Amino acid sequence: MLTRPDRHLTATWLGAVILAVGLAACSAGTGDETGSAAEAASPSADPAPAVTPPGAPAGADTNPFLAGAPAADPDMQSVHAADALRASDPDGAAALDVISDVGASLWVGDWFEPAEAQTLVHDYATAAHAAGRTGVVTVYAIPARDCGSFSDGGLTPEEYPDFVQAVADGLRGTRTAVVLEPDALADLGACDAQGDRAGLLRQATAALADAGASVYLDAGNSAWIDAPTMADRLRQAGIEDARGFATNVSNFRTTSDERAYGDQLAALLGTHYVVDTSRNGLGPLGDGPLDWCNPAGRALGEKPAAVDDGSALDAYLYVKVPGESDGECDRGDPAAGQFWPEYAIGLVERAGG
Repeated sequence: MLTRPDRHLTATWLGAVILAVGLAACSAGTGDETGSAAEAASPSADPAPAVTPPGAPAGADTNPFLAGAPAADPDMQSVHAADALRASDPDGAAALDVISDVGASLWVGDWFEPAEAQTLVHDYATAAHAAGRTGVVTVYAIPARDCGSFSDGGLTPEEYPDFVQAVADGLRGTRTAVVLEPDALADLGACDAQGDRAGLLRQATAALADAGASVYLDAGNSAWIDAPTMADRLRQAGIEDARGFATNVSNFRTTSDERAYGDQLAALLGTHYVVDTSRNGLGPLGDGPLDWCNPAGRALGEKPAAVDDGSALDAYLYVKVPGESDGECDRGDPAAGQFWPEYAIGLVERAGG
């Protein structure tokens, strides 16, 4: 079953970032001064220099989530949706608060100019570190993204390296985890206009790793590409420079299935992995052609947290933002990336949240 993540239309959260970094600077005396929100939001403004935290970034050598739990973005769409429901539906708002409190990855893609993406990820990651957390950024801009399905788009092969380098520059010195290009390797060769996809991913992995990021190349899921084939694709994409790989992004496969798949891949590669548990609490709906697309009756899975059990698994993460639509799904569902409060509330309620 093909997993099709959404095209995330993440809003900036500069006001909250400025407050967080400012408070950290006042209390610890280690933060850099930050300009006004208007200056930071301007595409022409120079991004603030990276704040290098004490000690070396995790990179590929250690589990980044042992140094800080996954960060929660205070500008997630669930935050705004909960605020809008607070007076009329307090129970629904409380359910959305469950998602906001644990947080999900910040997605950046071709809906941002490179300078905008650089500023956004820098401010997000710096604030996450100031709060003692590990930021999680998902890069989603590969050429021929989603092969023309509901989340189609992406940059050209010529534009892509500069975009990734801007993201890397924004993350430099911030101890951040990066999930790199959901679906890209699982869809390798599945449609035209991909360019040298493996080469682009290899270059992107190296650039992000050079900036100190802990890179997790997307490896599809346990029901998509067999482990030996995916291991070969990950090698082509530069897994040796990465911390490891990510599985189940935007999908619903059970944690036990994903751990079995991840362990098999990790043994083949000698590396580590993370699992997206954002919507897999009750497993998949089925294996129909669109059963991956906003399936009914699903639930949140394990909350984001580091895993330190001696296995190759580094963490459970909400990579997909719970409640953001996978797309129209050929039945008139909200567009990809649009937050769907009713769906999000159902995910929480069925998980017992």
